[in-house]
Order: sequence, then structure tokens, then C-alpha cells
Amino acid sequence: MLDRKIHRRSFVKLAAGTAGAVALGSRFRPISADAMARPSTAEGTWIPTCCNMCGGQTGVRCKVVEGRVVKIEPNPDNPIGVSNISSDFLANKREAAMCPKGNAGLMTLYDPDRLKTPLKRTNPQKGRDQDPQWKAISW
Repeated sequence: MLDRKIHRRSFVKLAAGTAGAVALGSRFRPISADAMARPSTAEGTWIPTCCNMCGGQTGVRCKVVEGRVVKIEPNPDNPIGVSNISSDFLANKREAAMCPKGNAGLMTLYDPDRLKTPLKRTNPQKGRDQDPQWKAISW
């Protein structure tokens, strides 16, 4: 059995079949009881979405209570919600993470000093010592 030659074509077929089996096998992971209990509770609703704070489009879920977001956390069920820089990507695929901008999303959403209307610059002169003279305009 050890003296049997393996040809390139049979090796490629075996590799493709193995890769396909691994890819399909990962799609059939069991759903945890925690994941099934998440969508709606008496004290709030979990809404899955994506974070737009950076270009990563990280998968997040937001807890909404009485129309107000009270918590933002990474979504472990979203494949984009994985922040994994290890050499083995699949090692921590269920451990979701968010960047610092995403973690600050709740503070950004309800910041009292945030911009609430578009602004237009009325001073055409630009420079470090120039006042831009912003004027609020309608949407």
C-alpha cells in the first residue's frame, strides 16, 4: 500500500472534495439555546445589523428597549463579526469582536454635542485663524 503512486489529478480531486466537505460541514453547526432565546425578550429586542463606524462592516446586534438603543455588542453569528488576526482563521470564528469605533457607537449615537442638522460654511476664506462661520441648513 505504501508503494502506490498518487497522480496529480487524483490529488487535486481529493483536495477539492475535502475542501468542499469542510465548507459544507461548517454550514451545519448547531444553534445554541442562547442564540434562539436572543431575538425578543420582555425587557427589549435584539436587532442584528452592521456597524458603519469604520470600513469593516462588522456584524453587531443592538438591544432596543422602548425605542432606544441601550447596548451594542458583536454578533458571533455573523461571519463579518470576527476580528481574528491569527494564522488559523477558523480557530476563533465564534468569538466576535468590534473595533474601538464600534464599541463607542452608543456614545456617538446619544452624544449631546453631535451634529443634528447639515452645516454650510459661509466664510469663503480658509485658514487656521479663520472662523468658518457655519450656518445650519435643512436636509
